[in-house]
Amino acid sequence: MITIFCAFFTLLTCVSGVTVVTQSPLITVRKGEQAKLDCNLGTVTNRAAAWYKQTPGGVPQHVLRFYHSWSSVEYGSGFSAPKFTSTHSSKSDYSLIINNVDVDDSAVYYCQTWDSSSFSSLYEYLIVSYSLHLFTKLNLLITVKMLMIFYCITLTLLSSVRCAKVVTQKPSILTKQKGKSVTLDCNIEKDQGYYVSWYKQILNAAPQYVLRYYQSHSSPGYGDGFTSSHFTSKAQSNIDYQLIINVMDVDDSAVYYCGTWDSSVFVRLEHVKYITVVFGQGTKLIVTDAAAAAPVLNILRPSREELSSSKVTLVCLINHMSAAFADVRWLVNGNSVTEGVFTGSAEQQPDKKFKMSSSLTIESSEWDKDTQLTCEAITASKTISKSIKKSDCSD
Repeated sequence: MITIFCAFFTLLTCVSGVTVVTQSPLITVRKGEQAKLDCNLGTVTNRAAAWYKQTPGGVPQHVLRFYHSWSSVEYGSGFSAPKFTSTHSSKSDYSLIINNVDVDDSAVYYCQTWDSSSFSSLYEYLIVSYSLHLFTKLNLLITVKMLMIFYCITLTLLSSVRCAKVVTQKPSILTKQKGKSVTLDCNIEKDQGYYVSWYKQILNAAPQYVLRYYQSHSSPGYGDGFTSSHFTSKAQSNIDYQLIINVMDVDDSAVYYCGTWDSSVFVRLEHVKYITVVFGQGTKLIVTDAAAAAPVLNILRPSREELSSSKVTLVCLINHMSAAFADVRWLVNGNSVTEGVFTGSAEQQPDKKFKMSSSLTIESSEWDKDTQLTCEAITASKTISKSIKKSDCSD
């Protein structure tokens, strides 16, 4: 059964007057069923619709591209039919179809096209929220947020092919105190004359365009809501760029991605040349505030029903957070793990504090071994953790 909540959430930045993209924000399906995600391109009727998948902590992966006059879908590396396909009901209405849905399909999905009717020296974004919920046989809710991002780029389009250029960001995680400044580094490997852009993304939310800069320019170009007093960029060489955040606040906690274009790898479809946008792996920034109260962390043990199945799930609840961002990780016998981990987005509470949750699914045999399982969260106030094992739980 598919449930669609007919409400539309739109956010327009940079300039007004660009094409409006709309999407239903919530669909409910069950594991093994088909998920259909709709994308309306507004007034755009002469460009392909492309879809991208982003898993938590990962960079966007190109899934597919489709245009209403094409006889077949063009796929990104690692994606193929019959699992993924696309259809259209008009020249501006497209759908991404995911068959035999599994929890591994949990991700952020982006629908993208190009609006040649709008030109600007800055990027223009239109973002619509979209949620897909997958229920496993254990009735565990896996949240998949589908966030459409509409790019109005004058010269280039996001692409589908393997990238020759490698963008590297260092370090992978930074923890800094409120009120200080921080510098994030990005190496683009080779200079091809393109801007280097920076994006800010909090957990399970759409990326926000911060700024773009090229070494020969006198100053950066900024996205909506970002200013030179707080953000700037420098080039240490023609391939080494920096994002500098001054007088940081806890609201600056996020993952920051560096991106540029690679014209050495492209694909030509319907007489249009698509060049590649490449991203770094991101730098996770945690801004701490010594004055902030410590959050409360609890772990919920597996249910009685789960204990008789092949897998069990533990849920880590983090309450009373002072900011909407935290770095959460799970440890098994002291070793960090990522498989079976899903971390949701922070939600603001009536007291203006935030809460979030993260789950770990493991084999029942691992739980039966009395393995120590730890949830650790780095928040704006401090690092907190809690451990649990089977012998700690009374029946």
